[in-house]
Parts: sequence; C-alpha cells; structure tokens
Amino acid sequence: MIADTAGRMGDPPTVRLLAAEAAGLRFADLPRDAVTIVGLCLLDTLGVALAGRDEPVVRLIREEFAGAGDAALWGGGRTDPQTAALVNGSAAHVLDFDDYAPGSGLHPSAPLVPALWSAAAVAGREVTGRDLVTAYVAGYETQERLGLVLWPSHYDRGFHTTGTAGTIGAAAAAAHLLGADEETTAAALGLAATDAAGVKAMFGSMGKAYHAGRAAEAGLRAARLAVRGMTVGRDALFGDQGFVAASSSASDLGAALTPFGEPWHVLDVLPKLYPSCFGTHAAIRCALELHPALDPAGVREVTLTVPPVLRDVCAIAAPATGLEGKFSLAHTTAVALLDGRITPSSFTDERVRATGGLGARVRLEYDDRIARTSTVLRIVLDDGRVLSAESDAADRPWSHAPEQMRPRIEEKTRALVPAADRLIAALRDLPDAPVLPDLPEVSP
Repeated sequence: MIADTAGRMGDPPTVRLLAAEAAGLRFADLPRDAVTIVGLCLLDTLGVALAGRDEPVVRLIREEFAGAGDAALWGGGRTDPQTAALVNGSAAHVLDFDDYAPGSGLHPSAPLVPALWSAAAVAGREVTGRDLVTAYVAGYETQERLGLVLWPSHYDRGFHTTGTAGTIGAAAAAAHLLGADEETTAAALGLAATDAAGVKAMFGSMGKAYHAGRAAEAGLRAARLAVRGMTVGRDALFGDQGFVAASSSASDLGAALTPFGEPWHVLDVLPKLYPSCFGTHAAIRCALELHPALDPAGVREVTLTVPPVLRDVCAIAAPATGLEGKFSLAHTTAVALLDGRITPSSFTDERVRATGGLGARVRLEYDDRIARTSTVLRIVLDDGRVLSAESDAADRPWSHAPEQMRPRIEEKTRALVPAADRLIAALRDLPDAPVLPDLPEVSP
C-alpha cells in the first residue's frame, strides 16, 4: 500500500490513475489485433532468448546465480523465479534482436515476458493464456505511457529506458498476473521506481543485456513485495522527489493520464528484422537496397545522414567487438554492403574486424530535420557514380495488420532456433490455452 508518510505529497492522482488502468484491465477489453500481436511478441521474444541463452553474459549470469527452484530457464533447467527472470531477460536482449516501441524507444518484451513467466511460477494458481496476454498488455501500456512522459530528456541524460521504464512495466505486468488491486499495483510501481536503473554507457557491452534482465527481475520483485503488503512513499513515480522528476525534465504528464485503449500503444510495436541497435536499421535497409548495384571494392566514400539522437547511441566509429558492432553505423552499413544480408553472424568479433576497411570510409552527418528512425545513405564510387537511398525503419507494412507479421516472425524464429516448429506450435493457440504450455527444452 501507499503509506501516509508525513512530509510527502497529498493524494497522488497520476500514479493511482495509471495503477487503476493496469489493475482493472480484462481480456475482454482487448481488441483482437492486440491479442494477435501479443502472441507474436511472445513467440519473437522466446525465439531470440533461446538463440541468446548461451551468449557469454547470459551463461555467466546463469552459472553464477542459478540454483534449485520451480521457475523455467528458457531452453532447459529450472531455478528460483527471481533468477529465472534475470537470466531469461538477459537472454531476450543480448542479441539486440528483440522488439522495439517506436514512441518511447524502449524494448518492451525483454523485461515483460520473463517477469510474467516467473510470476506464473509463484501465482499459486493455474495461469491461463488469457491471463498472460492481459497482464502483458497491462505492463506494456504502463511502461509505454511512462516512456512517452520521459522522452526525450530521460534518454538524453543517459538513461536506458528499457532498464528504467521497463522495470516499472514489468512490475505492472507481474502485479496484474498476481491479482493485485489498484492500491497494491500503485505500491508495486513505486517499489519498481526505486529499483529502476540502466545507463547508455553500457551500450556495446555485456551490461546492456543485463539491463533487461535486471528490469524483469526487479519488476517481479516489486510486484511480489507489494502483494505481500510492503508500503512505499506517496508518489515515488510522479512526485516532486519521484522518479520522473529525478531522471528527466518532463513537465507534461498527459501521456500517463491517457486511458488504456486511447490509444492501444501495443498495436505499434515493431519486431526487429536485424540483430543490432534499432538506430542502425534504416542505414542497413539502405545498404541492402544498394548492395546489388555495386562492388564494395569500388566504393570511395559512404555518407550517412542521420538524426542527432544517434550521436550517443550507435556511432561507434571503430568497433572492436561484436557487441560494439551492434552499436556502430559504420560496421552495420559496411557489413550490409559487403554481404547483402544481416544475421547474428554479422556481429562476431572476427566479422567486425574484417569490415574495418570499408567501415573506415563511412562518414556520419547529423541533421535534426530527419525523423529519429530515418537515414539517408549516399555512396560515391571510384568510377564517379553516385548511389543513394533513404529509409525509415519505422515504416513497416504490417504495423496495423498484425497477421502479416506472423510469417516474418516464424521465419525469423526458424532461422534462430533448431526446434522452432515445436516452439511455434506451443504458442500458436496461447490466448485460448487453459494453462501455460511447457516450452520445448531446446538449445540453439
């Protein structure tokens, strides 16, 4: 519950309104497209997590912390629920292949799905597919509204919104699954706010995947403690001394006050096509478009015109590792021009070193007139020809026709996971499942 602590603000209407929306959400409230999208997001998240479960940072966390317990480690094994959320969340984000919310700029599913899967293990009842879908939307809509309030000053100050708002979204989702009422959900959000963390200095390192794992684990912990009755200070989220004021210069709380469904932000989620920072995707699309028309050996210079927000996100000029390559417009553009495709193998340490010659010819220009998801690519060839392309990574033909997403996500999952058909079958009818399915014990 929210404690009546002396010296605190009066009634905190913003957090209570947000908590009421999250706690009061029911499956019957959800539009059919939202249900379809959530099912696909679950498939996408589990697929990329299975593909990432043996990456060094995930293996390190699992080996250090995993012990006995009843919560599933995706791909095989069990441990306690908190560690499962940490490990699975890190695995879901480590390849940078997990979905993206274009409004707030965060990765929504990597914190939400692991927190929910672990919450189901401690719910004390059978959790249905509808329970999971509804709780996911409660978490998504909460974290996206908060992310929109925080954008852009929170991100500009160096915070990684997946680690911060993602913690609070995971708390909302887990609280919903655990049956929390409005007051308890508000307490969970407050507890999550005091644990919300993650800085952009971690981009290009193991620490970035850890942000998502921590968000899942901390959000789950906040929900469990709130359900047990732990109290919090009066508006830890929106008060003068709260999370939003401490971590941003936001003054307009309108996005947080918008009722769920007005709009449904989950309808705008974007599954990733490439396993790298979303800020590199428009450049990749441009490079793949031009790849058939050129011989990379004959490239004299490459110029990318990008929005200024990418300067501190994915502008590593000379990456030395695969993780750094995911945050390098120079590497992602060069490897797309050289190979004509982008896959997880584009981001090994060896492949990053091999593209350095062409990558060194990539020059960045910043233009604040360009949308933050757009890029213009201009290539000058040795023979004097000039090639150009322009792309907006948020322009997806299936954005509001979710069934069109299914073939691409299933194709992506099959490319990542050997036993993909078992995973696809297990999740295909999830919204109608009377209990959560047992996931196949597979390892890429």
